[in-house]
Amino acid sequence: MTNHSPPQESQAWLLRNPWAVSLGSAGFVLAMLWIAASVDWDLGATIGGGSRHAPLWLLLLLGGPLFGAGVVVGIVRQVRVLTGHTPGAPTDLPQDGFRRLVVVSPHGAGRAPIAVAYFRRLLPPDVEVTARALDPAVRVDPEVVVAMHLDGVEIAPDAVPVRLEPQDLVDADLVVRIGCRDTCPVPRGTQVQDWFVEAGVGGVVAWSAVRDAIHGRVDRLAQQLGVETAASRPSDVP
Repeated sequence: MTNHSPPQESQAWLLRNPWAVSLGSAGFVLAMLWIAASVDWDLGATIGGGSRHAPLWLLLLLGGPLFGAGVVVGIVRQVRVLTGHTPGAPTDLPQDGFRRLVVVSPHGAGRAPIAVAYFRRLLPPDVEVTARALDPAVRVDPEVVVAMHLDGVEIAPDAVPVRLEPQDLVDADLVVRIGCRDTCPVPRGTQVQDWFVEAGVGGVVAWSAVRDAIHGRVDRLAQQLGVETAASRPSDVP
């Protein structure tokens, strides 16, 4: 089971739902407009009570631009998600000298180990494939181990996620980030792909769906690297 602190959970939720910033900020702006209308748009009217009262003009002057900017930030973040690297998107991968692939996820308890397990089955043995975590969990999620076993892939039940070190990114020929695009910057010039796959919630069935989504992305990236996969082999059916 992963070990998350409340701030990390909140940050992860915002990263998965960038539109929430837009909606929250838009709601605040609408609330200010409603307050303004309730006092007949009298900028000198006092809002609040006690030591916290303030004229409407000050509330609008400070709150409007500040929280209105949140709408822009939220929209920009959403556009970045929609226009970011998609599974199988063209990446300028080195065909010669490709030796190190690093898969990074927030806690390394599920998505990164799944991807690494499939990569190791497809890529040549001289390619080093490693899973890394920004904030490592205590161990790989047992439900992930079961989900992978159902697909004939074994992950050690006592496997422990490894923390990402800066040198891991420096040495990598390619970095695959799963669910941590905004919290895992890579050195300039490092090839990177971002996979937007959410963690499984709901047991083995949910993780099986995550497993299949990641498997498809691994196959497509392996094809980019010139590796023949089941998806790239010609079918015998006419």
